[in-house]
Amino acid sequence: MSNPAVIPSTDGPILSIAYAPLFHAAPDGRIEPALAVRWRYTDDDQKVFEFTLREDARFSDGTPVTAEAVVGSLEYYYKSRNIYSELLGRNPRFEAVDRWTVRVTLTASLPNLPFLFSEANVNWGFVMAPKGVANPRLFTKATYGAGPYKLDYSKSVPGDHYTFVPNEYFYDRSAIKFKEIYLKAFADPSAALQAQQAGQIDVGWTMDSSTAEAAESAGLDVVSAPFAVLYMTMNARRGTEALRDVRVRRALNYAIDRKAISNALFGRYGVPMSQFTVPPDSNPGLENAYPYDPERARALLAEAGYPRGFEFSINTGKDDPQAKAVELVASYLDRIGVKSNVRTFQNRAGYLDAALSFKDDSAIFAGDVGVPTTIEYPSYIGPSSTLGGGDPVNPRVNELYEAGLRASDPSRDWKEMWAITVNDAWFLPISGFSDLAYVSDGIGGVQMTPARPYSFPTEWFPK
Repeated sequence: MSNPAVIPSTDGPILSIAYAPLFHAAPDGRIEPALAVRWRYTDDDQKVFEFTLREDARFSDGTPVTAEAVVGSLEYYYKSRNIYSELLGRNPRFEAVDRWTVRVTLTASLPNLPFLFSEANVNWGFVMAPKGVANPRLFTKATYGAGPYKLDYSKSVPGDHYTFVPNEYFYDRSAIKFKEIYLKAFADPSAALQAQQAGQIDVGWTMDSSTAEAAESAGLDVVSAPFAVLYMTMNARRGTEALRDVRVRRALNYAIDRKAISNALFGRYGVPMSQFTVPPDSNPGLENAYPYDPERARALLAEAGYPRGFEFSINTGKDDPQAKAVELVASYLDRIGVKSNVRTFQNRAGYLDAALSFKDDSAIFAGDVGVPTTIEYPSYIGPSSTLGGGDPVNPRVNELYEAGLRASDPSRDWKEMWAITVNDAWFLPISGFSDLAYVSDGIGGVQMTPARPYSFPTEWFPK
């Protein structure tokens, strides 16, 4: 669980315990110094980015955090096979200009590298020590970061609980607020809440809102923020032939009752959504672009040549919060004759691997609310997107993205771009939902905001 290049981005709060990021994302969305203390784009096209490192940072094995070490970490992340490794575009170049300065040269404009390299994003910014990068097997028993804590493997049981102790080499000793951090994994949210009520844990983190009311009744402080959009990719480029027809994709969107699903999954912490993206780039008039209309769905299928429906596959992970949605979505699609063959993988990595290998017809994922278009586009709709769901023959989408990059205010171009993905049904959005933390009286500093829907243990403190 300690390798930033292979674990999900949603584990960023956990990684932040042991891995210092290049930049810090504050609760209000501002980017602040962390390992990097100064930064700038050196060109007008925002393709060349330089940052200068602090000179007193060291990894938990005592080695210094130099430009050469950072370059090695970035190169290792890029070469690792994960869905975010190509967010910087094709063949980014990383250079150590001098001992403390790193230069990143891109083949396409990317104006938000500081955010992408922060702990609030996709793990790119968590710098890994050269020893771990050279031998990734070492990550199974230790952390190789420059954060305030390090893993104590002797007090940890992989998959069950992990113990972190202070990193004696951390550059800011005043930021170390705890003698030990104990992280416990719970498969059952009710069991987690019971453990917290018994005083065994101080903060419970979950995306399952089923226990939120009970947590409030128990006197816990429930902290939340809009976190992600639950959605299904259509894989119109590489999936089953039926999904390449826009009428079929629209039919699937009309076939599900988003309000009912959202309420069943998230209660008051869910918002039905017909759009894949969220403000500021979403369109206010498209919140309910696909109202529940099974008759219209059947008519569109018949028009497309599938009066009796068709079959396709949906991937999910066994313990993912999204797994509950798969059964509900499949039941609605079955009512219009579309049979969903649900393939359940033991973990998130399994079905992400299937998606990356293009072995799946479709898949359930969750997209971060705080992720900007400059990350969503190359990941999901650009011509080289890793999880591309859209129609590759629609050049207007790419034109609008490029226009937004050049504009002082890209929102107009990007609103139109995302509207095309709604009209052409590149995705099947289901519901927005919240990240939640249940906080006991003895802990302060637990913050979540729409600008940064994560709370990081590195900001917490004992009261």
